[in-house]
Amino acid sequence: MEGRSHLGRSIRTVADVETVLDSNRASFEEYLDCVRVCEVESAWDLREEASRRALEAAISSARIQAPNLITAAEYRVKSILRRANSLSDLPSKVTEAVDLIDSIERSMPGRDARREDFSSFGKEKVDQLRELILYIANPSAASLLRLCARLRRWVERPDLAVEAGKLARNMEPENPAVLTSLGAAHTDLGEYREARQLLRTVLKADPDEKRALTALSRVEQETNNLGESYRLALRAFELEPDTYSAHRLLSSALEKGPNAFREAKEVVSSVADLDTEFSEDGYSDFLAAKVLYEDGQLEVALAALRAVVGSQLTSPPVRKLARQLIKKIEEELRRRQGRFDLGEDED
Repeated sequence: MEGRSHLGRSIRTVADVETVLDSNRASFEEYLDCVRVCEVESAWDLREEASRRALEAAISSARIQAPNLITAAEYRVKSILRRANSLSDLPSKVTEAVDLIDSIERSMPGRDARREDFSSFGKEKVDQLRELILYIANPSAASLLRLCARLRRWVERPDLAVEAGKLARNMEPENPAVLTSLGAAHTDLGEYREARQLLRTVLKADPDEKRALTALSRVEQETNNLGESYRLALRAFELEPDTYSAHRLLSSALEKGPNAFREAKEVVSSVADLDTEFSEDGYSDFLAAKVLYEDGQLEVALAALRAVVGSQLTSPPVRKLARQLIKKIEEELRRRQGRFDLGEDED
């Protein structure tokens, strides 16, 4: 039986990925690392091959537990959707992805302990995939807005989200939600001039449109206008203090500097008495730690999260969220060090 610790090659560049894929043998963990490197480098053909091999390795090895099998399936689905050249091409790729999920479940023997967890994931994913087709088949402005959101956040295709947003804008050219969503999709693509123009159009009509403020704050942050980014984010949070605006404020402040980040944490903590998610003890500290994690400051975020878990004042729901993120960070740190803990092998 193989041990729980699995050492792998250091995979940090596209050249490393090519070496792994050209080799006679590689581990599931190495294939996952290949996928992650290819995502960073936008090496989509290599990512598709690496995701295919990762999934095959996950299915064939009883060592790979359900969460990692699901991760491999997610990567494979997104690789399939990546091949869509346009919205009109997306339905055929959705069908291919649905067929893949069905085939994975059929390939798992009834005694496989992972089957139930995968079945639950598969049903949810198939429903999400089929929704994409429904939105394309019924192209109202409202359905195209929902499609735009899913293409950006789940499918990770901001180029197709821009296509959907433009169709919605043709139908309702002055709809602020349409202009904001289209602006956010342009931002995802690094098309900041187009994004800024759309978002300023919304704010000219309504200076207090919160989502346009947060979206423009992100544009200003990514174009290094940090003071303006922070100002916009703070205004959005003052108008509507929720997780969405708090996250933007903390992200903007972290980029601006330590003093701004401390100030933003104080601002977010000041609304703890409101009847929102912030009324949960420890939530603002958790959210700040999450922003640190997203910024790549894994060790700092880990220490902050452990403090959240260790505090007697932290509410049980927030403690659960913090523990989940701690586990994710610890897995990421192990992966970076070339060590994996994905479960025991079966005899």
